[in-house]
Amino acid sequence: MNATATVEFIRDDNWNYTAQTEAGEFYLTRDGRDWTVERDGEPWGTFISRVVAQDAVVELVATVVVDTATEAADDAPKVWEFATTREAYDASQCNDAIEDGAVLVVESEKVVGILFQAWPAAITTAYGQFHGYLTAEEFAALDEERPEPLYAPAYAVALQEAEKRGYTIPTVPMFPPGEPGAEDESIDPDVAPVVEEVIVSAAELGTAPELVPATDGGLFGFALTEGTPETGFGFTATAPAEALALF
Repeated sequence: MNATATVEFIRDDNWNYTAQTEAGEFYLTRDGRDWTVERDGEPWGTFISRVVAQDAVVELVATVVVDTATEAADDAPKVWEFATTREAYDASQCNDAIEDGAVLVVESEKVVGILFQAWPAAITTAYGQFHGYLTAEEFAALDEERPEPLYAPAYAVALQEAEKRGYTIPTVPMFPPGEPGAEDESIDPDVAPVVEEVIVSAAELGTAPELVPATDGGLFGFALTEGTPETGFGFTATAPAEALALF
């Protein structure tokens, strides 16, 4: 086989051998002209010589090491590379192969992000067309309601991708508590907004208010910088009624 493993066999005073390995504990002892091997206290095999017995143990350990590494690679978040954050965003919405927790890399904009459900969020201070950035602590907090962590392991992979490229990593939240855009506990994100149903043409509306990132309740969205707060779709939106009606 192609894989190899290093196994240390320790001999005792009676010329028996013990090895602690990734595949378990092995005990080799001579039985007449043969050598018997126990694995974790259970009979495992009989061999014509000590060398043959040790080679069999090494081969098994190498197989276990390869299988373990393969399983870990299969379970690890997949890294996807894109030309722009716009392309990455669109692909995350349309390509079913890009799963929750996938790592998104855009070298042209120095952005590395993670797909949180349907929302790409950066781990770098640059975020392009993604929904802002989150810190390591904020990504870890997203795992609190999950049976197994997803975003913390994804962050570890994303961090490696960002660090090897020299990208800047934020250490403080994009919207610290109490600052504009931070979560407002007085607003219930499950209550749909009541918006005046007034639809006006783009010409009447004039220049559209500037879009800026906004977050609420751990979800991501966009807020319009003018008008009064309204809530909907799990995030805080601020806009004139006329502008909201266009959505």
